[in-house]
Amino acid sequence: MLLTIDQIREVTTGVEEILQTENGYDFIRFTSAEASTTDNINLHHPAGVQMEFVTDAKSIYIQVETTKLNDTRSYFSFDIFENGKCIGNICNFEQSHCLGNYAEQKYPLGVYEKRFDLSDGEKKVKIVFPFSVKAFVKKIELTDASKIIPCKRSKRLVAYGDSITQGYDALHPSDTYIYKFCEQGTWRGYF
Repeated sequence: MLLTIDQIREVTTGVEEILQTENGYDFIRFTSAEASTTDNINLHHPAGVQMEFVTDAKSIYIQVETTKLNDTRSYFSFDIFENGKCIGNICNFEQSHCLGNYAEQKYPLGVYEKRFDLSDGEKKVKIVFPFSVKAFVKKIELTDASKIIPCKRSKRLVAYGDSITQGYDALHPSDTYIYKFCEQGTWRGYF
C-alpha cells in the first residue's frame, strides 16, 4: 500500500499543511501569517512533525529527500518506532563519528531510503521527523497492509521556544527534551 497524500495528512501531527511538490511531500508547520513575522529559516525544518498509525503491515519502506537551508546542522535522523520501541532510523551519520564538535561537521544530504521489517499482527508505527534540515517524504509504502488507522491523542501541546526547544543539538529527534516530555503523557506533539 503506497500512502496517498490524504492518508499521510490523516496520520501526521505537528503541521498546518502538507503540500505535494516535485521533491516530495513538504510538511509546513506554520501558517503563512505566522511565518511572515520572521525570516528565521528554521521555520521550514520539520521539528515536531510525526506520523503515527496502527497497521498490520509486514514492513515499511520510506524514501526521503533532505536539503540544507542554513550554514549549521547538516546531520539528520528520521526515527522509526514500533509499539514504542525504536527499530531504526534513516540518517546521514554514524553514531561513532559524532565526537567532538559534531554539530558543525558537514554530512551528506540528498535522497535516502530504507525498509524496516515489522512484527506480525497489528502494531503502532511512529515516524519522528528531523529538526535540523529541510526534509521531504518522497514515498512511504506499507507491505501487505490491509489497514492504516491514525492514532489520535487526547491533548495538544504548543511549545514556543528557541533552538533548544526545536531540538539542537540532539542527534535524534526522539532525544529532544520536548519530545520526551510529550511522550510522558498523552500530548499530541506540536512544536
